[in-house]
Amino acid sequence: MCGRSASAARDSWIGQFYYIEEQSSGTITPGLRPPQIGALYATLAHWKTTAEPANIVIPTGTGKTETMLAILAKERLPRLLVVVPTDALRDQLSRKFQSWGFLRTFGVVGTTARFPVVGTLKKIPSSVADVTAFFEPCNVIVTTMAIAGRAPEFIQAALATACSHLFIDEVHHIKAPTRDAFKVRFAGKPILQFTATPFRNDGKLVDGKPIFTYPLRKAQAEGYFRPIRFKPIVEGFTALADVQIAAKAVEQLRSDLASGLDHLVMARTDDIKRATDVHSIYKVAAPDLNPLPLHSRLTRAEANHALNAIRTRKSRIIVCVDMLGEGFDLPQLKIAAIHDVHKSLAITLQFIVRFTRTLNEVGDATAIANIAAPGVEGSLRSLLSDV
Repeated sequence: MCGRSASAARDSWIGQFYYIEEQSSGTITPGLRPPQIGALYATLAHWKTTAEPANIVIPTGTGKTETMLAILAKERLPRLLVVVPTDALRDQLSRKFQSWGFLRTFGVVGTTARFPVVGTLKKIPSSVADVTAFFEPCNVIVTTMAIAGRAPEFIQAALATACSHLFIDEVHHIKAPTRDAFKVRFAGKPILQFTATPFRNDGKLVDGKPIFTYPLRKAQAEGYFRPIRFKPIVEGFTALADVQIAAKAVEQLRSDLASGLDHLVMARTDDIKRATDVHSIYKVAAPDLNPLPLHSRLTRAEANHALNAIRTRKSRIIVCVDMLGEGFDLPQLKIAAIHDVHKSLAITLQFIVRFTRTLNEVGDATAIANIAAPGVEGSLRSLLSDV
């Protein structure tokens, strides 16, 4: 990989972007979906007047990554830095950028457009020279906020100097102080923040100018999501509720598998201690389904083992601490066992919606939660009851 390869790739994009929109009258003709084309137009309009940080709100499962790719191809961005909250999402986005995602298949990107040269930054560079050596050969660099945000100030400054644009994905999952301190380095350069909800995990609005919001209600009406079954638990004691949620999740999984559906369970918890406790319950309830934990205290090898096991179906149950949230591309995750409910109504809604993405022959989703859990108040309890 050399600097000329990145430059040659970018030059090959000239005249190779086509505004092909999805058509769904009768049969579906692939192309950019309404939320994708709308976000693209909004971005182009915004950048004509300002480099002020801007927010794009697109529901989970409607094609956020292809929106990023379309902006890259159309504007031929000189060098893009994409920052995400987790290692799993970093690796997934890197693969998408390396292949143009679905854009070439749909004819949105022409056949002579070379694939972007993508670098996956997995550790903090030790010097400005290291930053230059890694970044210069690339059209796109993908990393996590844990790396970018913890880098020394002089390294952060070098990252910003090396890049022309900054995209922050799943911005509502990234702690505001870390994100804001890093964004300062990109002052005067275009910054786009992508999210499925305008609310952060603490319930506050994500900062930045909202330039495009595609309503979840409209996405649902257009058929991007399947129906979801909700199976409530009403139990005042957390330990007993965990056992009941796990039992229902395993029962549903076995039923779905018996029906020929390739389904997986994601059990969500708030913290690592809870994940450890809940994982123990699943190991007793379904040892043959090889339940595995996934959280930030695992080594990279352990985390990769868990992700590979769930992808290859050596495991059918993954117990997570927000490790496979919105944006993670595994549509077979169809059973949500919510052992700890998000306190934010918006975040809970988006978490549930990510299980309902449409995919042929995958089947409908199931959500299981305890509506009597402490902290599940008024509107949140109503949402869960009405799913």
